[in-house]
Amino acid sequence: MADTVLLDLKTVVERPLIRIDDVLHELVAPGELSLAQSQRLGWLGRRFDKLAKQDEEPGEKQLGDLSRLLAAMADIVMVHVPAEARAKLTEADIQSVIEVFTTLSLARKARLAGGMAAGLMEAAAAMTGEATETAATGARASPGSSASMAATPPAG
Repeated sequence: MADTVLLDLKTVVERPLIRIDDVLHELVAPGELSLAQSQRLGWLGRRFDKLAKQDEEPGEKQLGDLSRLLAAMADIVMVHVPAEARAKLTEADIQSVIEVFTTLSLARKARLAGGMAAGLMEAAAAMTGEATETAATGARASPGSSASMAATPPAG
């Protein structure tokens, strides 16, 4: 069990890059957000989604709120992008940047969860003395499982 790594953390930040008019710019990396920034970004995103999904046609106030929410999210995600480069972007462009950042953030969470799950399976197997074999897909076989359930004849 001593060799089982449950969580692999890296302190070197690799910021994702976007290109604006042939110039590369760094976005904030999902892992470098503070707790406050992460919570604020989540709140802003939920508020944006709620306003954007309303059934009635948005009025000027709602459209203004959507623009302000989008700008606030961009302030967090695009903190390393110079103001003059950001000023060239349309709201659709900024929304695309936010969507890319969200996808990166979700992928990071999935990698962390997957790594932890694999490590916990190894730790559990080491503690119980059970062997774990890795399938060609990288998935671990659970004890007592056979090949496909489709090949199992119905009982009765």
